[in-house]
Amino acid sequence: MASNTHSSPIFLERSDIVNLPFSVLLVVNIFKQYSYFPWLCYGALLGIIREQRLLPWNNDVELGLVCSEPIDKKKVKKILDHLVAHGFIPTYYSTSQSFSVRHPSLAIQINVNIFSVYNHYLVRPHEVPSQPENGYPFLLQCFWWISTILGAKVSVNFRQLFQLPLHRIMRFLFILLLQPIPRLFRIILASFFHTIATRPANSSMLSAIPCDYVFPIIPIPFYGSLIDSPHMPTQLLEYLYGEDWKVPKDNWSFYADKNKSISKVVYLPSKYKITTAFL
Repeated sequence: MASNTHSSPIFLERSDIVNLPFSVLLVVNIFKQYSYFPWLCYGALLGIIREQRLLPWNNDVELGLVCSEPIDKKKVKKILDHLVAHGFIPTYYSTSQSFSVRHPSLAIQINVNIFSVYNHYLVRPHEVPSQPENGYPFLLQCFWWISTILGAKVSVNFRQLFQLPLHRIMRFLFILLLQPIPRLFRIILASFFHTIATRPANSSMLSAIPCDYVFPIIPIPFYGSLIDSPHMPTQLLEYLYGEDWKVPKDNWSFYADKNKSISKVVYLPSKYKITTAFL
């Protein structure tokens, strides 16, 4: 298996690698104040284990978070407000069970993905309509995004908001406009659009990673500090990215159909109900 530590190719930089590590630690510490404990996952874990850095050609940092019960709605609001107070623009997507944390002027995006325990796996929603590279029909992608936005929660400083690109401003304003709609009516609408969007076979699944690769969580070095990590990171990275995970690849995703024969990620039938975590 080839090592790439001294021979990383030059890919297009998509993240502010100078300010990103501090932002990651800040976001992790904010979540910890509400008794949620994120750990490095996916590409962020890959960069730190393989190259001892976050990969500049990744456009985001992925963190994992395990919740044995639906996330506390009051804590979601407090976390969002806390992130805004530190200069971020955060969104909680209840239908995909994830937080997206952006900086208004820097190339910083941090995603906190919520996993549930199912048998001996950690699982989270994996929905094909959110992956346009798989050739999913555009109309069904639109329906999926409508259902997602109906279940989204944001907290916004408008001065920061208008530093974003126009398409992101429009998304945040759309979410804000929909939030006053009564919760029950939003659930009915979101369920309707989600059902249509995921009607094709295997379009709404759960991606699963073995619990044994993750637990117990351990601290590892991270830019002069410590951050939580799965305790078997190399085994998890091979499971996610295949046997050649040490070889850098640009814009590679185990979600893409062409890579599913390389990755060992298991996909389980989803019994996910939108009402489960809807805010």
